[in-house]
This record gives sequence, structure tokens and C-alpha cells, in this order.
Amino acid sequence: MVPGSFLRPIQSLLVCAAALAGAFFLQAPVFAQSETHTDAKTTGTTATSATDELAAMYEVDQNDRKEVEKYTQPGYWATISKRDKQHHDRVIELMKADKLVSGDDYFYAAMIMQHGNTPKDYMLAHVFATAAAQRGNKPAVWLSAASFDRLMVSAGQPQIFGTQYFSDANAPYKMKEPLDADLISDSVRKAFNVPAMAENEERLKKLNAQKK
Repeated sequence: MVPGSFLRPIQSLLVCAAALAGAFFLQAPVFAQSETHTDAKTTGTTATSATDELAAMYEVDQNDRKEVEKYTQPGYWATISKRDKQHHDRVIELMKADKLVSGDDYFYAAMIMQHGNTPKDYMLAHVFATAAAQRGNKPAVWLSAASFDRLMVSAGQPQIFGTQYFSDANAPYKMKEPLDADLISDSVRKAFNVPAMAENEERLKKLNAQKK
């Protein structure tokens, strides 16, 4: 069981992110499982000294995850994991140097941390995504929900938005358990630009069709 002292700050973050989401009217994101976005940059965002570097790491991160048919190839994820660790460490360095400034900076950093390995990584992903949303980065509203779900699952708690899936080897993708889909309504999911649960099921079918 996760102590209440651990969950309280996480719950507070969700409340903050929910309030932010209401400020944006967004288009639906690309399927959550692949966690790829073709329009990550917010029009009009001012580039910072770290933006180009973060964007380059983000592009590599996304390209690594776009070709689903490669996921079961021997050594594929070991190679990706090595790059993910390099990106992770660099994002931490940039954060500690106060180089994360714009909405795009925080969004790129959030997605990189979303592909970390620990609850702390996912907590940072959620914090960064929320900061990006505050600064007008539209895809970050969805990412704030996805990072919250991943954080909850990593802590042994139910995901609530329904953004996290998994597959063992060549087995079909399934919704990651535990899941408390009834805790929030689909209207709340819509506020975070997350598909309704029924739509998630259809997207799972499409994802599994790509594996055949």
C-alpha cells in the first residue's frame, strides 16, 4: 500500500492539472500507447537556449517508438533504453541548470521523463507536462493525464484515464491493471483530451491489428 503522505501531493497535482485543462480547447492526440505527437510545438512559442537540444532528443525518442512492428526484435528495446537513459540524464542536467523555460521545453522534457523507469521519473513527467500546459503547449494537457496514470501504476495504484497499455512478447495489447475507470467520467477524460473508454477499446484493437 502506498502511504497517504505519498498520494496527497500526487492528488494535488491532478487537481492542478484538471484546472489547467479547462483552459484549453484541443484536438484529440495521437493514440496514447505509442506516445507520439506530430504537432508537439506550440505556434508562437519563443525558443530558448535549450529548445533545439530538447527538440532533437524528443525527435529521436518519438522515432524510436513509431515502428510498432520492431518492438519484438531482439535487442531493440535495449538500444532504445540506452538512448532513453542518456536523454533522461541530460534533461535532469538542463532542469538543474534552470534551462527549462518555454512550454515546448517542458513538453519535450516531460515526454522524455515519461519514458523513464521509476516513479520519480513519472512524477517529473507529470510536473513538466503541467508546467508546459500552463505555458500554452496544447499536447501537454493530454500528457499530464498519461503521466499521472503511469505514475499511479508504478506506485501500485489504479490508473484512471485509461492511457496505459502493455503487451507481453507477441501477446495482444491490454489495458494496464489496476484500473479504476469509473472514478472519473468520460467528460473529465475529454477535458484532458483523452479518448472515452469505449474509444480506447477500439484503439486497442487497431494497435493489435498492427502487430499481426
